[in-house]
Amino acid sequence: MLQAQTKAGIYPLGGDVRYLVSADGLKILNKRQMHKTVLDVAPAKGKKMVAGYHSHVLSDVAEDTDVMHVLQQDPPIPEMITTQHFVYEVAIDGTHANAADAGVGHCAPRGRPDGF
Repeated sequence: MLQAQTKAGIYPLGGDVRYLVSADGLKILNKRQMHKTVLDVAPAKGKKMVAGYHSHVLSDVAEDTDVMHVLQQDPPIPEMITTQHFVYEVAIDGTHANAADAGVGHCAPRGRPDGF
């Protein structure tokens, strides 16, 4: 479940929850909150944003909704995501990498437990 965009040019990030529902659709088997807060991301007036940045405190992985956040923006801009152990970059084409693998300096250790 994702936050809806309610104003043009403002892109909500966070407040998203992933539900695992039984095959018959009658039971919620698992609920996982992916981001702790909701950020309304909007470019500053008269400024050109070149990248976004946020941190994850609930997990050590970048989420698929982080990719969607990049792709839904007009124009799309890359997003840097930090966790306790890793730094990730989501590019404007939706590809993602551990920033250390992408050649960004002073990043967290290489690799990820889930292969994102």
